[in-house]
Amino acid sequence: WGLAHRGRGLYDFAYYVMLCQTPEHRRERELDMLRLYLLAREGAAADEAALARAFEEVKAAALGVLAMVMVTRMHSRSAGFFQCTRDMLTRMLGWVGHAIADWNAHDAMTAYLARGI
Repeated sequence: WGLAHRGRGLYDFAYYVMLCQTPEHRRERELDMLRLYLLAREGAAADEAALARAFEEVKAAALGVLAMVMVTRMHSRSAGFFQCTRDMLTRMLGWVGHAIADWNAHDAMTAYLARGI
């Protein structure tokens, strides 16, 4: 994978759900996938409030994934990455961008700042 970091599990979920499938497929399954993730993590089905809280974390994580993909793509040419790697990173930018737009993920920053986080 080439990436290692320590963080919240929903960051991994956001990375996976945005990049493991086309935006069209993601839109069809994302809420079911989030419910299944929370069921596995908590051992019980999430209520709507818990689902909404988790989705806010996913939205914030999407912005972090965007930053990581952007920086990697910007440096891919000078770092000598193969063209196929640069093409993959460009596709990743598009898919992450679709998710951010679909989810209004920029709202996550407003919510975090309002809570003083």
